[in-house]
Amino acid sequence: MSSSTSSSNRRNAARLLLRFIAFTALLGLCLPIILFLSGLSARGGRMGTAFAKHARLAALAEPKLVLVGGSSFQYGVDSPALESLLGRPVVNMGIQGSIGTEYMFAEVEPSLKAGDWVVVALEQAHFYNLDPEGETALYRAASVYPSGVRHLTHAQWLHLPQKGWVAALGNLQDAQVTALQLAAGRETYAAQSNAQGDYIGHRDRVSAYRPASTPAVGDISAHALEVLSQFITRAERRGACVMVSHAPIAASAVTDKVLADIDEAVAPLGPISRASDYRFPDSYFYDTASHLTYDRRIERTTKLAQDIERSPRCH
Repeated sequence: MSSSTSSSNRRNAARLLLRFIAFTALLGLCLPIILFLSGLSARGGRMGTAFAKHARLAALAEPKLVLVGGSSFQYGVDSPALESLLGRPVVNMGIQGSIGTEYMFAEVEPSLKAGDWVVVALEQAHFYNLDPEGETALYRAASVYPSGVRHLTHAQWLHLPQKGWVAALGNLQDAQVTALQLAAGRETYAAQSNAQGDYIGHRDRVSAYRPASTPAVGDISAHALEVLSQFITRAERRGACVMVSHAPIAASAVTDKVLADIDEAVAPLGPISRASDYRFPDSYFYDTASHLTYDRRIERTTKLAQDIERSPRCH
């Protein structure tokens, strides 16, 4: 091969490499824009409930009760009843567990004031296989509710190229569902929530939950416990009081050992209940092992109110 041919091949390879780099950079620049625009179109979906939740969180001047957790709170608590039982306004911040506890805690912390109560009820996955930094749902949440972007950590920003495109597709799917709901004259998911932030769109619906095999779990995540402990410390520095409770779980979806391991892990944090206290029959659940049916929310709500009242932690 002549030297001129070899030189030409090197130039062609260099041009291809530069084009690839330029194309990759362009995609990187476009991703935040595409994600933001897809988020605008998805505000009628589950993530869009963040607007009303944050508005209430910021507006309440009197001491309040803030519920922090995943969708087991969004589907599975009767906040108006909880307000009546405890005599203080409630803000249900639960949306989806895979948003991650780092973001869940960070988004409520700036609004906590002296005298506020916070109940944290994490789901089983939060203690085992769900990364506190969140999954794709994190980027969906931040794109639908752009003010949440300020709560993203450096590590979460670094994962944006990996998870952002899938998040944008999820937003577009929500937008499609919302458009179909509006075209049919039906309320969107976001509109089917009460003033406190509870989803009530499953009223008058029976249980559709079908038990699956009990998932295998490994060891409880030390990082997950550290993130929870650090949040408690930061919240209490603001004068708020944090109570650790538990999410409801279908009886067939968890073993006694897992519940005992969770209890042992959170014991140093002074929980107000045991994990097994919120293990309910499968028939209590709507569509997943952590979403209670509309009618069964009151049992979890009453139990939670009793736990709060009996606990000396915030009294």
